[in-house]
Parts: sequence; C-alpha cells; structure tokens
Amino acid sequence: MNLKRQYQRLFEGRQKFAKANSLVTNDRLLEDDSFLNDPAANLQDRGIPENLPLDIKYFEETLNTLQTSIEEVHRELSGEVQSKSETTGNYEYDTMEKQISRYINGASKQLEGLIKYLDRQQRRGL
Repeated sequence: MNLKRQYQRLFEGRQKFAKANSLVTNDRLLEDDSFLNDPAANLQDRGIPENLPLDIKYFEETLNTLQTSIEEVHRELSGEVQSKSETTGNYEYDTMEKQISRYINGASKQLEGLIKYLDRQQRRGL
C-alpha cells in the first residue's frame, strides 16, 4: 500500500480548491515522502529522541488537580442553582441541578478512568 498515493487520491481535490481560491496549502506529504521510509530518523533529525518516556506522574497530578477543580465548580454551580430554586420555587431548577450533577459525575468518572489507564501504562514501563 502506497501511503503517498492514497493521500494524493484523498486530498487532490483540496489542492484544486486551494488553487482556484488562491490559497496556500503547504502540503508536505504530497511533495516529500522521505518520512515514510524511516519515521524514527525523521524524529531524530528534529532533535526528538525516539524513546521519549512520558512523564505520567506529572499528568496524573494534573488530572487530580483538574478533578478537584471540577468538584469545586460543581459545588458552586449546584449552590447557585439550589439558591435559585429556593427563591423562585421553580421546579426547573431542581431538574437543572440533577442534570448538572449527571454531567459532572460523568466527567469525573472519565477522568478517574484516564488516571487508572495512565497508572497501568506506567506499571507496564511506558
């Protein structure tokens, strides 16, 4: 399978559109296919080590901070919505608060899953 040929087939309309509208595409993939032969060498040419380890601990700490921030926003937002519900007596605020909690809980679970995934990858040595 020739990646350059597939790329040309998929995006040849893009260049025709760009020429017709006098846009510049700077599409390196169509002009230079040397990166297809040895991607690792291309990384080294740019000064990027091939086996660069991820700083998983840093990202876990950042995600934990994000988790804490989300919980704080949830408390503030829920407090505002509950306050509006009590002052107006409008039941829609109760519904809104429940929906907000669902979204926040979903986001928290996704972040927890990502943290666990990163932890597993770190134990594997990646």
